[in-house]
Order: sequence, then C-alpha cells, then structure tokens
Amino acid sequence: MVLEKEGNRLSRVYDDLFGHSPTYGQLYYSLVKKLQPKFGLELGVDRGMSAYAYLCGCDGILVGVDLLSLDELYPDLTYNPKWLAAEFADQFIFMNGSTENVVPTLHEKYEFDYVYIDAHSNDISTFGACVARDLGLCYSLVSDKGLIVIDDYSWSRGVGDVINEFKHTHPEWVEFHFQDLGMGSHQTNAALLARYDLREVMK
Repeated sequence: MVLEKEGNRLSRVYDDLFGHSPTYGQLYYSLVKKLQPKFGLELGVDRGMSAYAYLCGCDGILVGVDLLSLDELYPDLTYNPKWLAAEFADQFIFMNGSTENVVPTLHEKYEFDYVYIDAHSNDISTFGACVARDLGLCYSLVSDKGLIVIDDYSWSRGVGDVINEFKHTHPEWVEFHFQDLGMGSHQTNAALLARYDLREVMK
C-alpha cells in the first residue's frame, strides 16, 4: 500500500498499526480513497489500523470512539492511536468512552459518510451483541450516500446474523463484500452496508 502522507516511516508504521492485517489496511485505504468521505466515525479504534487508512485516504474528519484512553491504547508502540491523534490533529477527533454514552451526543453535530464498527470485547461470543448495539446506535447518523463497514464478519456467526436481521428490518440497506467490488479474491473479514449500489461507485 502506498500512503502519500507517509515516507520512509511506512515500514515501521505498518508493523505498529497494521500488525497482522496489512491486507485489510490496503482495502480500507482503497475504499476511502475512492469514496472521499467528509466525515467518518470509527467505533473501536484499537491499534489504529483502520483509522490510519482513513486519515491517509482522504482529508475528511474522523471521530474515533474507544473505551480506552489514548494513553491506554498500545502505549508500547511508537505508532499508536496517540501518535495518530498528534500526527493528524486537524482530522482526527478522539472521544474516550462507551459507544452507548458517546454516539448519542453526535446526533446533532454530524452526518457521517463512513462508519467503521469494531467496538467489541475480546470474547468472540459477544461480537454479535456488540455489533447489534453499535449498528442500532449509528445507522441513523449515516448520510444517504454513506457506508457502514462492519468488522469481524467472518470470525463470528453472530455478526452475520445481526446483519441479516438488520437488512430484514431495514430493506433499503444492501450488503456488499470487498470481492463484490473487485477488491479481493476471497472472503474478507468485513461486511459493507449501503443504501445504494456500491459496485457502481467503485468502478
């Protein structure tokens, strides 16, 4: 992946932020680069991989929400969310707290073009419940041409069940995967939800 805002630090940034997921970072970066969202929301910043892909892929604002503070998120790494907040100070707004407490405060401030959901515990059995919570909190904040990216689709059957139920009750939302967009040769770990044909936009 080539991220224009990075130079010779890229190898180290990869190691710290992307960990075992450089392929996903490439996909998220390419997606954001094409869509050029003005406002993004990330629920679950973790080590900062997807946030970094967003911030390098566009000039849009990203609101990142995490239960842990910047000082608590991977302090042993050089390139971590705290570094992101300083490096992209004009783009990255970090909010410390639970999604239940933070997201309702955003309703009168933002309409998001891009939402990334990954705010769950380390217990895979709870992934579905966490996605259901966060999807319910944020889908009404998404613009008409906005996109919701849901992580851990292929790791937890519960996440797929939640997405199917959401589509049943909200039939205007359509599910896509990166391979549907010609951006991956195999099943990736994310599902994409949009109210339009994302394939046409990504051509």
